[in-house]
Amino acid sequence: MEIVEPARALPLFHPRDAGRLLAYAQCYRAPARRSTTPLRPAASPGWLGKLRALWAAPAETRGDESALVVEIITPHRWQRWEDEVLVGEGPNTLGTLPLAHIQNTALPFAYSGESDVEPLIPLQDELNTRLSDRASRITLQSFRMYLGKGIENFTELPIGPGRM
Repeated sequence: MEIVEPARALPLFHPRDAGRLLAYAQCYRAPARRSTTPLRPAASPGWLGKLRALWAAPAETRGDESALVVEIITPHRWQRWEDEVLVGEGPNTLGTLPLAHIQNTALPFAYSGESDVEPLIPLQDELNTRLSDRASRITLQSFRMYLGKGIENFTELPIGPGRM
């Protein structure tokens, strides 16, 4: 299980049914492989070129040895592209997209929504404090602890109210 940052994830929805996910793509930079044998070069810039343009700076301005990796997963196939060159593909043996979208609470006019966790932080802090206090009390009340520094024969003297 992997949490995918929204900045590198691209869901591809059905054009007429926004609730139906057709494919899923991830875009990220990875160290360039020296000996990449392409399975099939990119035929035209098309949608993959447009996708690459969103995430990639021109090679001459990057100054590093990294490749733009685009992984595309559909219910039936997967593909891995590195700098617009297909370097891996195969069948998706799951038969479904291995993706679960957990949306935040809806926020008008915002895709990301409002965090579900933020309002729970004060409650969790209070619970942690109370559990910590209870654990301390149980520990201190379960074991008899006596401090008798400087008292002669401390271990042999009777202990009780008004005595010690």
